[in-house]
Amino acid sequence: MEKKFYFLFFALLLTGFLSARAQDSSACNASFTVSVAGSQVYFWAADSLPGVLHQWNFGDSTQTTTGNSMVIHTYSGGAGTFIVTQTVTDSLRHCQNSSSQPVYITGSSTPTCNVSIGFNLDIVTNLYNFVAQPSVSPGVIDTVTWTINGTPAGQGDSLRRQLTAGVYTVCATISTSLGCRVQSCVTVSPLDSMPTYPPPTDSAINPGGPNIPPDSVVTIPPDSSRPSPPDSVQTPDSLRVPGNVISSYPNPATSQANLVVTMDKAATIYVRVYSSMGSEILSTTQSGYSGPNTIVIPVANLPTGIYYVQLQYGNTILKSKIQKL
Repeated sequence: MEKKFYFLFFALLLTGFLSARAQDSSACNASFTVSVAGSQVYFWAADSLPGVLHQWNFGDSTQTTTGNSMVIHTYSGGAGTFIVTQTVTDSLRHCQNSSSQPVYITGSSTPTCNVSIGFNLDIVTNLYNFVAQPSVSPGVIDTVTWTINGTPAGQGDSLRRQLTAGVYTVCATISTSLGCRVQSCVTVSPLDSMPTYPPPTDSAINPGGPNIPPDSVVTIPPDSSRPSPPDSVQTPDSLRVPGNVISSYPNPATSQANLVVTMDKAATIYVRVYSSMGSEILSTTQSGYSGPNTIVIPVANLPTGIYYVQLQYGNTILKSKIQKL
């Protein structure tokens, strides 16, 4: 009779133990979930068995150890990002495990986010490279989505598209982990339909001098009463403005010539190409960034001869000479 009693007692004890372990099937599971309400945060441990110790390090120089699977912690230091670490110790199963994850506290301030778009263009192929430049405080970026003229175009930090002639509005939208959402757009026109931009300002061309009509600065028609000078002798009148001379490669060129411009900060680069007679045959712009920038000049469809390139960003003017074979 006594043996039957102990057997029944042991069976009941084993049943209770298995029932308790059903609350979590893994040994020393240190995973946890988080719910943020202002500066007060609720933590729920995945392992909720009795006898399991949960040590919490809240990332703000405070910590606690408890047998409860749920704890509440108030962050009194204001907004910030805190790395919370939970360590689970099970003396019955002789195991230990830890897990960490960030907690974002916004305090009384509203999460802010912003995004700008930078881009550059290969004017030979009309291939645009758009780059999203976001800023978030606090939180992290969940997604970056792109649209072109309102149509979804892709996701990720950058977008590459070869665009034909026309006008395109390219937009980047970011969403953050704290629910902040913002959009920024730029409008671009591929080379075939790109408008002519104004020439450099008078102060850049002729500091302290009189106002000069734009056309007289960059395009002076050749004098029909005199023969044009040989290409190898002198530069057309239209390019007789102050500026540093830079080289291009390859030179001579058959399909394209490349110029490398190193800039201290981002700025728009105005590009103009002239024939040896001083006629403007190409006018375009390119977004320049801090560091080296490659300007590609397409010459494949140009007649054999000498061509002159003028670049301007800010008050800096650069000139170059290209021979087309």
